[in-house]
Amino acid sequence: MCLLCVMEPGSIPTRQQLKNAADSNPHGYGYAFLTEDRIITGRGMDADEVIDRFLRIREGFPNTWAMFHARYTTHGATDKANCHPFRVGGSPDIVIGHNGILPVDVPKHEDRSDTRIFAEDILPDLVEWLDDPHGWQMLEDFAGSSKGR
Repeated sequence: MCLLCVMEPGSIPTRQQLKNAADSNPHGYGYAFLTEDRIITGRGMDADEVIDRFLRIREGFPNTWAMFHARYTTHGATDKANCHPFRVGGSPDIVIGHNGILPVDVPKHEDRSDTRIFAEDILPDLVEWLDDPHGWQMLEDFAGSSKGR
């Protein structure tokens, strides 16, 4: 399964740490940075390229929240379109990344991953839950933990 690294403001991973994540999860990579006025995202299939871009952007935004995702395919095609993060319903204001398997119905011949289906088809109808503690808890319960806690 995937590896999702969330970084607090001021936290900067080393190239080797990101490379270790990529080596163990070799099916695509992505990142997101929450800046004052936007969310910067990027994705790709080449670990070195994505790590280079991530570290360059982190250098310019060291005091923001950031995430780095290294994918290990469990559902869907192994391609850039299935690399996290995903913009929820195409929104520029909400992104999602996940490590593990979400309990969504993935049809047998579907090319999209479970997380991509969730971001494109399910979560857009539930975005108001993200700001509501009860709704957030329901989403958290739905997502569960396929990797243990």
